[in-house]
Amino acid sequence: MRSPRSSICLAVAALTLAVGTGIGTLPAVAQTPVRPSTPLTVWNAPSPVEFDGLSTWLATFDDPTAGAGQVPPVYDYFHEFYFVGTESFGHLSLEVVGTEKFASLVIFDAEESREHSVRVRFPWTGNSFYFLWVNRLADGLWGAWAYDNTTATWTFIGSLAVPTRLAKLLSQSTTGVGWTGPDLESCDAYPQAVMTRRAPVGYVGTTSVQTQLVNRFQGDGECPTTAASFVPEWDYYVVGFDPPAAAAAAGLGLTPAAGSERRYFP
Repeated sequence: MRSPRSSICLAVAALTLAVGTGIGTLPAVAQTPVRPSTPLTVWNAPSPVEFDGLSTWLATFDDPTAGAGQVPPVYDYFHEFYFVGTESFGHLSLEVVGTEKFASLVIFDAEESREHSVRVRFPWTGNSFYFLWVNRLADGLWGAWAYDNTTATWTFIGSLAVPTRLAKLLSQSTTGVGWTGPDLESCDAYPQAVMTRRAPVGYVGTTSVQTQLVNRFQGDGECPTTAASFVPEWDYYVVGFDPPAAAAAAGLGLTPAAGSERRYFP
C-alpha cells in the first residue's frame, strides 16, 4: 500500500563505554531517520451523496529536483477516495521516482487485505495543469484517466477488477503530497515538491457535484510541511526544502473556467 505512512521505528545500539572510565572518547550516536509529514486536505459534498466517480484538477510547480546534499525525489501527488460501507480505499496519483514520471490507480480491498494497482508512464512536467478522473465502468470494474491540459490529450491509466461490493464512492475524499521513499537522516535532505489541487468534483451518473473544503491537517512525520489555501477552491502543498523560484508560482495563473470538469468528461 502506498498510502502515506508514519515514520519507521528504528532500534539504536546501546553504548558500551561508560563516561569517565578513561577508555576514550565516546562514539557518536547514529541520528534517528526522519521523514516529512504529509500535508492533507479533506473535501466533501455539501450534502453527502454516493458517487460513481471523482475527479480533480492539479497544477504542478517546478519539477522536484535534488539540490546539493539531497536525494532524488520520490513523491506521490495523490487523491485518496473511499468506498461506501467498507474500510477499502484507493489512490489516483501522479508520481515521480527520480527522473521517471507515472500516473497510477491503486485500490486497497480492506476485507481481503489485497491491493489492486495499475501504473503507466506519464511524463508530466512542472508548471502545468492536469485533470485526473476515476470512475466506475461496470459492476466490479473501475477505470482512471489523466488529461494533459498543455497537449490537450487524454491518457488511459487503466482499469481494475475488484469485488462488486466496492460499488460506490463516499463523497468525502482527501488530497495531498506524500514522500514514498526511505526515511532520511535530516529534513533538508528531502527535495522540494510543490503542488496545488482544486476541490474535487464527484459524479452521480453524468451529473457533477462540486465538493468543498472540510479540513486541513498533517499526517505523521517529523519534518514540517504545508497545506493551505492558494486561491478559492484551490489548496497548495509544500514538502521538502529549497523552494522553487517565487516567479514560478506567480506565473502559473490558476484560472481554469468554472465548470470545465464537464468539458473534460469523456
